[in-house]
Parts: sequence; C-alpha cells; structure tokens
Amino acid sequence: MDVTLWYRLGAIGMALGTLVLAYGFRLVPRENYRRYAVLVAVPLIAVGAYVLMSLEVGVLETQTDATVFGLRYVDWLLTTPLHVLYLGLLAGASRGDIGKSLALMAGTIVFGFAGAMVAPPLKWVGFAAGALAFLGVVYYTVTSFEQAARGTERSRYSGSSGRSWSSCGSSTR
Repeated sequence: MDVTLWYRLGAIGMALGTLVLAYGFRLVPRENYRRYAVLVAVPLIAVGAYVLMSLEVGVLETQTDATVFGLRYVDWLLTTPLHVLYLGLLAGASRGDIGKSLALMAGTIVFGFAGAMVAPPLKWVGFAAGALAFLGVVYYTVTSFEQAARGTERSRYSGSSGRSWSSCGSSTR
C-alpha cells in the first residue's frame, strides 16, 4: 500500500482529533487556555505535515539512497517540544528549566535528522548525539519538573501564599 495513502488517512484522523480538542476550549477555564492551546497545536501541526507529505512534499534522498520524508522531522521538531512545554507548564517548572528541556528536545530531533541523512559511521554519531540530548530531556523531566510539581501540589494543600495548583493552570473545573 502506498505510504501517501497512510498520510492522507492520518491527516483526516488528526483533523478530527484536532476538532474534538478545539471543542475543549468551551469546557476549559479561561485561565487554562494557554496550556490547553499547546495541546491543540500538536495535532494541528501534524495535520499540515501529513497533508503535505501525502502530496510528497519534502521527500529527501539520503547518502545511502534511502527516502526520508523531511516534513516528519519538521513536524517532530515543532510538536515534541510542545509536549515538553505542556509538561513543564503543568508541573509549574521554571522558565529556565523548560527552556533547557525544549532546546534538548529540539536537539534530539535535529541530531536524529542528521543521522538519518548521512551514511555510517556519521549516522551513528548523529543518532548517539540525539540519544544524549534526549537523556537531558528525561533528566529535567524527572528532576526539575517533578520537583516543581511536588512543590505546586504541596502549596495546594498547605494554603501557602506561594504558587497554587490552580494558578499554574492545572485545574480543569
């Protein structure tokens, strides 16, 4: 079966999912719109990428004569940092930690793309660099993001004047 058919079907499915998520703006409190918009943006970006890939836009040939859909990497470069941003916002992490995580996530995709485009042994260098960058994302997620979430959760129950769970935008009521 032709891969472009799968991209068309994927675009249709993600468009429907985007519409369902967009309806959620009617249900989410206004103070959570910023964070919720990040969730809606992810499939919306993917819809655009999949439509273009179904038209075979961005098809690249690698050094090893393999075919790569370059727009997949553009999609991932835009959407995977949005997932990380969402987690950081949800946890109430600092801008600095979120920024470092976003840069590392982007590095993961860029190095992966470089690895996909070149021949061995440079291919493996690109993939290894991407893997190391991703370990940095994991590190910030399990340390800084978790610590911020625990502090946010504590302030919710302690009644402190610090950041509360609802002020970081996590309440869905």
